[in-house]
Amino acid sequence: MSAAGLMPEDFDDPIEEVEGRFFSEARERLLPLEAGEHITWVVIGLSGRAPDTRLVLLFAPRAYPHKVYGLTLGLWPMPGREPGEDLAYFDIQVQAFLADGVGADARLGQLEVDEGLIRWLTPPT
Repeated sequence: MSAAGLMPEDFDDPIEEVEGRFFSEARERLLPLEAGEHITWVVIGLSGRAPDTRLVLLFAPRAYPHKVYGLTLGLWPMPGREPGEDLAYFDIQVQAFLADGVGADARLGQLEVDEGLIRWLTPPT
């Protein structure tokens, strides 16, 4: 285990299953944000292979469906073994990102983006 959390070698289950459980829980927590944040999820997916796997979030403001914004978040290191507990505040963190600064500007469609392209956003660290 690394000081920051669990790495792939810390799990007995196949890594695809571990990542799949975390992805399913993250997706379940993100889908309800569509209504409250007035966005449409274009993609909620995974990209890459452990330990470089990333959660890929693409969304469009409902008022500007041609404007697509993207955000990627690293899956590793994982905070623990139980996605339900480990992701307890994940949706709140994404909601906070969409409520302030560049996230809010994207949610409102105020950032320029050419049709057919994705404007990638940098999450706060």
